[in-house]
Amino acid sequence: MLIRSFSTDDGLYLLKQKIKIFNPEIKLMKTSQWFSLEENRVNKLHKSIVVQLKDQEMAEKVIKFRLFLDRISVKAEKYRHQVI
Repeated sequence: MLIRSFSTDDGLYLLKQKIKIFNPEIKLMKTSQWFSLEENRVNKLHKSIVVQLKDQEMAEKVIKFRLFLDRISVKAEKYRHQVI
């Protein structure tokens, strides 16, 4: 699951806590990862993370209804890994 274009300088641990607090029905399976390398995130206003959710049903719900971080609705979409 890809969470796109949100504005934050928070670390991954704090983002995980915010997902848990503002979306109590969402269960993360692993620690989130940044979508891009750190040097590409420097001085950027918006960032993206990749999260792994408990099951497909939960993923579809997040895509349809979005997630909240600090009471701000953020877009989620299915992550399609591409090997280059």
